[in-house]
Amino acid sequence: TVENLGAQEGSTNVTLTIGGTEIGSEAVTVAAGESATVSFSADTSALGQGEFTHTVSTDANSLSGSLTVTGPVEPAAFEVSNLDPQSAAVAPGQTVGVSADVANTGGESGSTPVELSIDGTTLSKTVTLPAGATQTVTFAASTSGLSPGEYTHTVSAGESSVSGTLTVQAPAAFEVSGLDPMEATVTQGDAIDVSADVENTGTVSGSTTATLTIDGSSVATQSVSDLAGGETTTVTFSGVSTSGLSPGEYT
Repeated sequence: TVENLGAQEGSTNVTLTIGGTEIGSEAVTVAAGESATVSFSADTSALGQGEFTHTVSTDANSLSGSLTVTGPVEPAAFEVSNLDPQSAAVAPGQTVGVSADVANTGGESGSTPVELSIDGTTLSKTVTLPAGATQTVTFAASTSGLSPGEYTHTVSAGESSVSGTLTVQAPAAFEVSGLDPMEATVTQGDAIDVSADVENTGTVSGSTTATLTIDGSSVATQSVSDLAGGETTTVTFSGVSTSGLSPGEYT
């Protein structure tokens, strides 16, 4: 605003400078005791980023202020990190929790779908984050449709993703070998010892019952508890009586 403090109408030049560079100038005529508003439109594209002094001056005086020029605002952009777990081994059918951090690295608030993918199956959640904010996104993924084996699990948001390894373990399964004795001749009524090896061929620990049968009839049992995957134990049936068997050949 330019005010004429004198007693007569007068004219003056009003000039705008930014950072020492003249942006524009306009001549105004103001009646005695009156005021006039002068407006300038300044293009800051040539200034670059930073803080500048802007000054409006007349032939008589001037006023100055501070002008800060910032860069263009970057749109929302998302980055995924801190996958948990990076690797995991689970039993078949087990539900596994998978989480990752999603950060908005842009300059504006925005929304994005966050997806967990395992072997072609995708779970999705949508997050909305202000600029600079981070949120942990958690999924509960069932492995019920996955065969034993190794899979890649990936959490992604836009162009950013993180991946890890998920191993679905084979269930406990048991095989018997090493029967001892394979053949034996005993006198009716004698007691014999019979042993065999029991192997868990799965990758998950498990329990089973070993049964000794003679000609299809169960004569003794023994529990095998918490046998780890890939491990073998020997079960022994001691003092098995033959008193109830007639002379002959039995399996």
